[in-house]
Amino acid sequence: MRRQRDQDLLLLKQSEVGVYENMRKMKLLLDDKVEAVVDRLHALGNLEKRVVAIDESQIQLESKFDEFERSRRFQSASITPVQELTIAQTIDEQPVRLEKQMYSFSWSLRIILVPHKMQRFAFDYDSVANKRCQSRNFQQDLKFSDRECESFVRAVEIAYCSVLHGRSWVPLAGHRSTEPQHFGRMELNQLAAEYCSADLWNHSFLDHHCVAHDKLAGDVLYIALQNVDLTWEEIRQLPKLFGSDESCWAHDEELDGKIRGFSNGMDTKMTYGYLDPPPSYTGAHCDIDRLASPLDVLTTASAPYHPLDALRYPSTYSGSTLIAPDQVTLSDQSGMSVRSFNTEISDDEHVGKKPKLRTKASAPALRPSTASSSGSQTVYVSGRSKRKMTVREKDKQPGRSFADWKAPKINSLLHRHDAKDRSTEAS
Repeated sequence: MRRQRDQDLLLLKQSEVGVYENMRKMKLLLDDKVEAVVDRLHALGNLEKRVVAIDESQIQLESKFDEFERSRRFQSASITPVQELTIAQTIDEQPVRLEKQMYSFSWSLRIILVPHKMQRFAFDYDSVANKRCQSRNFQQDLKFSDRECESFVRAVEIAYCSVLHGRSWVPLAGHRSTEPQHFGRMELNQLAAEYCSADLWNHSFLDHHCVAHDKLAGDVLYIALQNVDLTWEEIRQLPKLFGSDESCWAHDEELDGKIRGFSNGMDTKMTYGYLDPPPSYTGAHCDIDRLASPLDVLTTASAPYHPLDALRYPSTYSGSTLIAPDQVTLSDQSGMSVRSFNTEISDDEHVGKKPKLRTKASAPALRPSTASSSGSQTVYVSGRSKRKMTVREKDKQPGRSFADWKAPKINSLLHRHDAKDRSTEAS
């Protein structure tokens, strides 16, 4: 009984091994059939593309031939009604061909905008950089009405108008990397300079040079700005995609770099206001036709008086009358007198006020012979009160003349003294 049971168990094990062996052989056979079907599908797809290309070229040749025939008919001298009927029939047939072309040659593509055209690899699907680009709608599926370059360029510029802003852009060539350390990643390369013209970017050119075939995303085309690169801060300021996750914009040292603090150089100076003042403007025309500043007057006052100072700084103000600088001639300058520091002419309304340290145009001086013969006297004209009074009527009071004021006042302005020096001078 036991021997019979062992034999049955052995037969069961052998049959089980045979079943698994048959299943393995069937699996290999089915895998071969599936691969054959896939290869056949790829071959049919390539054949379909060739047929479409042949059909497109045939339609273009027919259109050119029709235009050539039409031009020959228009150039002929005699036009018969039969020729007009032929032309009308040709024109009526054209919209049908155009509708067939628009329906047959529409295609779609997934466009991905990358920040840098020098970027070697596309961003990985789960990377932070890819999530940031997705949050600003850098990946879009576009559909094109025909296979011409105009429709492709127009659709891309409309879809990415918020990023491009009219700036030039170029497609990139994408293919799977064959390097062992980067196996499986999408590698990006720039096009040659002769291929950067938008007139060449039709369907056949893009499919042959640029489009990358991805199992997950399908046909993908990578584009980038041609002359500038986008920074992450600029990308962050772009319009957000509705429902996007903004947590990917947290600070990342790999993308954003390390946060740097203030340096000990220029930043410290800017913080505490220690920046050097700007250089003074020393133009050639700054010292021409200008009145003397208070500092110039003080410097002139401390130096010995010279008669040429009256010619160097002629006064353009006399009383309440203005005189243009270009109207001052040599004869007028001879009649001008600088209000020197030794003058004793003063006004009772100006008592206690410091004299103005600028040139004044005095009244023309009379010759002694003329003054004695006519009996006229020198008249002093006040600039504020408009009163006329002779010089003899003005009393000379001590301390009111500029000569009395000059020595202590000018010295106190030009030289500083502390309390110790004052005590020494007093002793």
